Amino acid sequence: MIRRDDAHEPVLLDHVLEVLNPRPGQTIVDCTLGLGGHSASILQRLKPDGRLIGLDLDPDNIARARVVLQRVKGREGTVRFDLVHANFADVRDVLRSIGVDRVDGLLADIGVASTQIDDPARGFSYRRPGPLDMRMDPSRGAPASELVNTLGERELANAFLELGDETDATKIARL
Repeated sequence: MIRRDDAHEPVLLDHVLEVLNPRPGQTIVDCTLGLGGHSASILQRLKPDGRLIGLDLDPDNIARARVVLQRVKGREGTVRFDLVHANFADVRDVLRSIGVDRVDGLLADIGVASTQIDDPARGFSYRRPGPLDMRMDPSRGAPASELVNTLGERELANAFLELGDETDATKIARL
C-alpha cells in the first residue's frame, strides 16, 4: 500500500550528495532504495539524460519510491530510473542483467527502514503488537513465527548467534 502522507527525510542527504556529486548524464546506483529520499535528490541532479538504478528487498519500498521518483522525472523527462527487487549483495548481477557495465557512483545506506519498524504488520515493531514476521522481503522465506516454532534448540541458537550476533543465543534458544 502506498501512503502519500509519509514525511521521509533521508539520512545525511547533503553529505551523500557532496560525496557522490551526481551530475547530468551519469549512472548512479542506490543499492538500498528505501523510500527513495536519496534517490530523488540524486535523480534530480542526473537530469536531463542520466540514469538511476535502485535496488531494494522490500517490494513495498519499491512501490513507494517509484511514485516519488516518477514525480522527479516528470512526464517529459529523459532522465531514466530502473527499480529492481533485489538484495544489494546482488548488485553486480542486477547491473549485468540490465546491460550496465559501468557506473559513476554507488550508494549503500544499509540498515532497517523506519517504515519496516513502524508498521506492526511487518513484525519488527517494538511498540505495537503484530505478527512475528521480521522478513525484509515478505515474499521470501518463512516468517520468524514459523522458525521459532519449528527449529530445534541448537538451530535456533545458531540463528540467533549468526544472524543476530546474540551472545546469549544458547540461553535464549533454551527458553
